[in-house]
Amino acid sequence: MSELSSKLGLVLIVTLLGSPGVGVLVAGVYKTKAQWDFLSRAASTRGRVVSVQHLYGNDESDFYGVTVEYSVPDGPPRRFTIETNAAASFPEGRAVEVAYRADRPGEGRIKDFGLLWRDNVLFCVVGFAWAGFAGFFLFAALWGGRK
Repeated sequence: MSELSSKLGLVLIVTLLGSPGVGVLVAGVYKTKAQWDFLSRAASTRGRVVSVQHLYGNDESDFYGVTVEYSVPDGPPRRFTIETNAAASFPEGRAVEVAYRADRPGEGRIKDFGLLWRDNVLFCVVGFAWAGFAGFFLFAALWGGRK
């Protein structure tokens, strides 16, 4: 096998293995932008956790449905439920800050940094690391053997 075909094969393999990392990074950027757009147009109000229910899981990783009720001007009380493994942070009766869109007041979100940004940051970091790792090996494959 010639050196060129060997390098082309390696480039193809590294590209195929690195492409999902780029996809994860793009998904993270998209989710971050969507969250930013929501929050930039959102109004705030106070809400209260009205119920916490075990959804699924075992002793090591339980997930709960946390239901929050909040009021908006000129409208009935609204409710939404989030799924979280951090139910201890949101006990029943706790007051929480809620972000909602005035044009869609039924779409509320708890204003908590971890709930709003954790997944987005995770997608971006993992995607960047995955794609960067593949890019490093691609660079090393193409230019590493030169003297």
